[in-house]
Amino acid sequence: MSIKSSLLKAANRSLDAYAFVFARPFFRDWNAWLIQVGFRGLGVLNHRTDSLSGERHLLRSKLRMFLGKDDPVIFDVGANEGDFSAQLIEIFPRASVFAFEPHPGTFSRLSARLADKVRLKNAGLGSTVGSATLYDYGDRNGTGHASIYDHVLTAVHKTAEPVGLEIEIDTIDNFCEAHGLELIDFLKIDTEGNELEVLKGPDGCSKTSVSVTSSSSLMR
Repeated sequence: MSIKSSLLKAANRSLDAYAFVFARPFFRDWNAWLIQVGFRGLGVLNHRTDSLSGERHLLRSKLRMFLGKDDPVIFDVGANEGDFSAQLIEIFPRASVFAFEPHPGTFSRLSARLADKVRLKNAGLGSTVGSATLYDYGDRNGTGHASIYDHVLTAVHKTAEPVGLEIEIDTIDNFCEAHGLELIDFLKIDTEGNELEVLKGPDGCSKTSVSVTSSSSLMR
């Protein structure tokens, strides 16, 4: 038996022993906390700083090597107030950066900051062209937690009564066709739960090639 097989069996026995002791209602909160620990280890919810999240390492150490060019086409989907886009244009001054932000309040701050440096769209991206309700805190004019899923505010961020507003939804295909884009070199998505719908935007008949790379794979 190989060392790898022996370690795998030992790990499985440990999991069985853990389940025997801790798979009980009394330990529910403990197990829920361990899930959060695992998420943090995988890079989820590490948004407090760009260093902790891995974004700084991605942008400063990995992305240029990965893309292999000085003039990439980059989509910043869920741009918020433009921190990610600002770093992109600092590192890739010749890049074509397209920043998408659906909340009008947040978009106004993004526009004031980067309108002369990146191409802006006051809309979200999804799987179909149309509209959606965007939920956010009622006492603020746009935040990084805004989502088309109200439970992101109520369950994750513990907001009792999120406020909704109607926003425009575009698709990657539709936007690329309108702007003559055939290749997206890097696609960054931070849409508070709507990431899969954004990725459905380029359908099977799409003429747009999207180079999609998990940020976490480049952050290590």
